[in-house]
Amino acid sequence: MMLRRFARHLVVITVIGLVVRLLCLHMALPIELTGDEVYYTTVAYNIAGGYGHLRIEEMRASWPPANAYFLSMFIDPEVLEERVVNFQRILKPMLVGQAILGSLLVPLAMILSRRLFDDRTSLITGVITAFYPTFIAFSHYGWAENLFAVLVAAALAAAVYAQRSSRLCMAAITGVLFGLAALTRETGLVIAAACGLWWVWVAASAGRKRAVARCGLMLLVALATITPWTIRNYRALGGFVPVSTVGWMAVSEGNIFDTDDWLHPNRDLLVEFRASHGRIPNELERMEYAHRTALELIRKEQPTWILKKFVRTSGQLFSPDSFLFKKISRGTYPVMPMAAIRFLLVVTVFAYIVIVVAGILGIAITPDRRLKLLPCLVIGSVFLLHLVANASSRYRLPLMPLLIPYASYAIIHWRGIRPRLTWKRWIIPAVVLLWFFALCVPYFAGDAVSLWVQGTYESR
Repeated sequence: MMLRRFARHLVVITVIGLVVRLLCLHMALPIELTGDEVYYTTVAYNIAGGYGHLRIEEMRASWPPANAYFLSMFIDPEVLEERVVNFQRILKPMLVGQAILGSLLVPLAMILSRRLFDDRTSLITGVITAFYPTFIAFSHYGWAENLFAVLVAAALAAAVYAQRSSRLCMAAITGVLFGLAALTRETGLVIAAACGLWWVWVAASAGRKRAVARCGLMLLVALATITPWTIRNYRALGGFVPVSTVGWMAVSEGNIFDTDDWLHPNRDLLVEFRASHGRIPNELERMEYAHRTALELIRKEQPTWILKKFVRTSGQLFSPDSFLFKKISRGTYPVMPMAAIRFLLVVTVFAYIVIVVAGILGIAITPDRRLKLLPCLVIGSVFLLHLVANASSRYRLPLMPLLIPYASYAIIHWRGIRPRLTWKRWIIPAVVLLWFFALCVPYFAGDAVSLWVQGTYESR
């Protein structure tokens, strides 16, 4: 009976989430593309047109392939053959596909929440996920985070189930899902490793060897999932590229500092690096150039590099910023009244801060030590990755379906937060909350004020 009720709730909330996303897409059209969205959609056109995964002749694996292949499923090849192609006519079906895909975050987050906690927590998780503003916004963008978040949520749900099951098939299924996530963003392999470490860490002494074996199987299957693409890259590029060549470029961009304002990347230096990088015709040579540049940039900032990167990455990755505001600032939406921009600013920032604070408290009061450890390992591993490379609010999107169940748990058990946390148990969550409000939230303050006053980011 409880399973049937859960299934009814899951279907109803998912439908609501889908309707909300489709309505927001309808209200937002026509939408212009910006940044990496242009790359993904251009490659999707080429795939749909039969030219394969490339943007131009020497850009065959610049970014991971899965998102472009997904978008290409919604392009009618006959439309591409028309003499005058209507761009919005091609773009709209892709964005509808993104909205449908984005709505899948709702049932996946609910399933994950139910595996972690219970039906009540799952219900709150579903409602939050259905209406979380940044999820809704990304469901009509061309970036890879929408697909990546769905695949990571599915993989995390499988990983939680597999941790409590001795069946090897569940470890293999988890590996396939993480492999598909890695073909969307290589970060999927980092999260897979964190989940494998979690399996081993929380296993009883008697079951430690079996947990290591299941972890090894999961990681081998994940690597096997990306292997066909790696072979394709070797044939197309003549070198070893597991997923894409963007990695060292990201590390270089993330380590460009301004001597006067090291909290933010130097835009002039960033443009100069991208221009130099783009002038190199061969893709493998571009990757090697980015590799050398990244190591030189890190060496130049020693010995204060790690401190600067910690502070800046904290702000870039976990500030209340959202790419919704970047799209608004770049004029990619139809003209919005100031009242609408201010409403979106308040709602988006408030929702994110509540989820983060409640999520931290939820992790702290969770009675099961195993459940405390999972988000710490996953979120910590992603943070360490971006500590070395570049960071932005976009890259935390796949972490939110894991944090929201813990926030929902804290919301349901808010009366028990104080009794469950002695002063000694308050130390860690208090330090994390201090870090969040002292480093992360203020990082967005200037842009937030600028959005409120003039409807765009402050210029830098």
